[in-house]
Amino acid sequence: MKRMKVLSGVTAIIIMLTLLCGVSPALAAGEFAVITGGSLNMRDEPSYDGSVVDTFKNGTWVMLIEKVSSNWYSVSVDGVYGFMNSRYLKTASDSGTVIVSNPKATQFLNLRESPSYDAKVLAIYYNGAQGTLLRTYTSGWYKVQFGSLVGYMRSEYLKSAGGEGTATVNLASSSKLNMRSGPSYDDSVIKTFRGGTVVNVLLKGNTFWKVSVDGYTGYMASSMLSTGGSSESTAYVSTGNSGRLNLRQLPVYDDDNIIAQLSNGTRLTIIETGTNWSRVKVVSSGLTGYVRSSMISYGSVSSDTKTVVQPKGLYVNLRSGPDYGYKVVCRMPTGAKITVISKGKQWSKVKYGSYTGYMVNDFIK
Repeated sequence: MKRMKVLSGVTAIIIMLTLLCGVSPALAAGEFAVITGGSLNMRDEPSYDGSVVDTFKNGTWVMLIEKVSSNWYSVSVDGVYGFMNSRYLKTASDSGTVIVSNPKATQFLNLRESPSYDAKVLAIYYNGAQGTLLRTYTSGWYKVQFGSLVGYMRSEYLKSAGGEGTATVNLASSSKLNMRSGPSYDDSVIKTFRGGTVVNVLLKGNTFWKVSVDGYTGYMASSMLSTGGSSESTAYVSTGNSGRLNLRQLPVYDDDNIIAQLSNGTRLTIIETGTNWSRVKVVSSGLTGYVRSSMISYGSVSSDTKTVVQPKGLYVNLRSGPDYGYKVVCRMPTGAKITVISKGKQWSKVKYGSYTGYMVNDFIK
């Protein structure tokens, strides 16, 4: 049950004046922080001289209402209002790293020469591309650096990359996990994501983590996310037996941009993931760059030739994704020969003739 506490008259007046008079620029609606460094006192005024309203443990999510001074926020925690010292509150924006996060995941974001829509486009970047934040402007533009390029991007299409690595939705592929607008089961659902989805972790708190994926940013239950004991995920190049995957310096199609060509089964460490591009590190060589997200697998990779076996002698569906909800690419007869590209717990990515798709493991012999 949520706790409610009545503020003193002085505290209520301070918070009301802060909100109405604009003591400092207002924070974005629904901005949260996490308590770090141990338990933290909430006080009835923005000073260590203020009386303690309540004490909250490390990892607690705190709603930031307003930054009333360089050292203090007016805050709310589970219906309790007061003030906390900013030194012990961590936000996802504390990192100077940003990632492209376009709500339309198939579209790219322009890096411009100056902070204007009329400025020359220096390069384009898809979701998951990572850069460094150099400066923010009240006009809504950010000055950023991607690789050796320095330019300007619109802030609404950028999210903090945080410093927590990636995690995987720890559910069966047929199940989905809610992404919420805040770190509570009472907060509204923004979108649902299938089991196996890899997300960028922006900030970790008790019970919920702040994450981003496919242009969406929100909160997921930490009990349903798995990091495999590491802040980064392992994946493999999944192109088929003879195909090779280009590792690029930047997430754009450009022959001059290719660092290396990776063979099927090459082991990768995922640094950031997006719908179109993922930033990876090649385990064997240490090279870092971008690859197409559709060409990597999070299961083990095999080049075995197998046989389709349906107990009743019927056809087996090859689907466009690892779940019964995906469309059927083609139907494979019992006895058909397939090449297993990557094998997961329930579904495998296979090649049948000129078709590539996913099938249930039960029918692979």
